[in-house]
Amino acid sequence: MPNFENVCKSFKLNYINIKDSKNMKSKINKLIKKRRPIVCELFVDQNQQSLFKQGYVQKSKGIFEPQPLSEMFPFLKKPIANTNN
Repeated sequence: MPNFENVCKSFKLNYINIKDSKNMKSKINKLIKKRRPIVCELFVDQNQQSLFKQGYVQKSKGIFEPQPLSEMFPFLKKPIANTNN
């Protein structure tokens, strides 16, 4: 992974990171108050289970195709109505 702090410096972007929960509230407040674009890098435990993960299906000739977003892990037992309409 690139060093996002250095990437932000090179593009003159604001940067903040959150490495633990100690100062998280104050850093989130800084994010909210900024009136310019800002990159927030959030560090999490490497062993933390993914909340959402899109699956892939292998098609012919070894090509993988993404499954619909409605088929994301964790799988739902029953469909959820589309409330965006």
